[in-house]
Amino acid sequence: MNLSRTLFVSVFYLFCFSFLQGQSLSILTWNIQDLGKTKNAEEIKFMAKIMNDYDIITIQEVVAIDPAGAKAVAQIADQLNRSGAKWDYKVSVPTTGTSQQKERYAFIWKTSSVKLIGRAWLEKSLAPIVCREPYLARFKFGDFTFLLANYHSIPHSKKPQWENEQVIQLPKLYPNDEIIIAGDFNTNSTDKFWNQLDQHDLSIQPMGKKTTLNRACTNSNKYSYKRHAIDFFIYENSELNIIQSGVLDYVESCERLKIARSISDHLPAWCKISWSK
Repeated sequence: MNLSRTLFVSVFYLFCFSFLQGQSLSILTWNIQDLGKTKNAEEIKFMAKIMNDYDIITIQEVVAIDPAGAKAVAQIADQLNRSGAKWDYKVSVPTTGTSQQKERYAFIWKTSSVKLIGRAWLEKSLAPIVCREPYLARFKFGDFTFLLANYHSIPHSKKPQWENEQVIQLPKLYPNDEIIIAGDFNTNSTDKFWNQLDQHDLSIQPMGKKTTLNRACTNSNKYSYKRHAIDFFIYENSELNIIQSGVLDYVESCERLKIARSISDHLPAWCKISWSK
């Protein structure tokens, strides 16, 4: 798969906004379908190439039933370390959902950009009411410390709104932290359910950008391979500002859909953050 055009555009935007906004942090969130079950060395290298331009990666759907999922994350981190920068990673223990819904989460980060503060943890207070409780970690970027939550809700067919309602309460559990919730919410970002975010002083980015992939193109439109806008960031409206966000579409045409789905049935979403002083 030729990624040169897609990756060039992504890097170009990141460079421009760094120049215009000063120091800023980039985060990529990606539901990598069954990471650890089917990914070969070439696919690991492909994923690492996509991730390389960002400072922090949050991954959902790391296989939990055997060590293969954690091993795949380690392989991605190893491939990233071959790019010249130093990367580190953490993988969660399995979530507390049913055996069919258990998974692990992962954080991968560029150590020259951010520092992990303390340990990452699964939010056990949500385990009784959320199938896959979020994975949290505090990171320090320059003078700023923030709390990043990695989250994957139950499927849309199981009505994830209840779980999402609980997860957006995280700022109340951690009132002294600035919080970013990244992941797969299985509820479209334009759904009226999210109107309540204003009451919590929260926002969504990117808004309305489709991230899931159909099995085949649905019509003659070359972009009809995209389906739902369910992968995004929810963040507090405080000193934290998302100055740019989007979806990294490495498919670009129906002809490449089949090979793209061998990586995942989701595209990664990304954002670029700055802090006001």
